[in-house]
Amino acid sequence: MAGKGGWWLAGAALAAALLAGCGGNNQDSSGSVGPSLDSLWSARLSSCSECHAPGRWQADGPDMNTQASFLADLKNKNQMDFSNWGVVATCGSIVSYIVPGKPDQSLILGTLVSSYSGQISKDNGDCTTSYSVHATRHEALDAQQDADLIDALKTWIADGAKDN
Repeated sequence: MAGKGGWWLAGAALAAALLAGCGGNNQDSSGSVGPSLDSLWSARLSSCSECHAPGRWQADGPDMNTQASFLADLKNKNQMDFSNWGVVATCGSIVSYIVPGKPDQSLILGTLVSSYSGQISKDNGDCTTSYSVHATRHEALDAQQDADLIDALKTWIADGAKDN
C-alpha cells in the first residue's frame, strides 16, 4: 500500500507543478513575469508612430517610432520635456506620461482610455488630456473591447514599465 501512496503523491505533485506552470503569469524568455513592452508594442503601441515620430504630424513631441524611443521619451517625462510641441492638453505639463509603479498617475492611460482621462483630469485640477484627440482619430482604447490590453498596460506600468 505504501508504494501506491507514493505514486499517488508523486502524481499529485506533478499535476500541481503542471497547473502552476499554466497559471498565466506570462513569463517570457527573459524571465520577466507579466506583460512586456514587446507584447504591448506588438498588440497596439507601435501604431503610435503613425503620428508621434520624426517627420510625422506630432514630430515635436515624444518620438514613438521604436520601442526604445517610446520608452525613453515617455517614462518619467511630461510635456515640458518637449518645449516645441504645440499641444492644447494641459495635463501633460504636470503629469508624466509613464510613472513606473503608478498606472493611475500615468498620463498615457488618460490619453488612451476615457475613464482614466476623467480621473487624471479630476485629480489634477481639471486639466485637459488629449483623450478627445485620440478618440476622434479612432486611436483610443475601448474599455470593453480592449479590456485585456488596458489591463496589460496597467500591469506593465505597475511592474515598473521595464524595457522587456
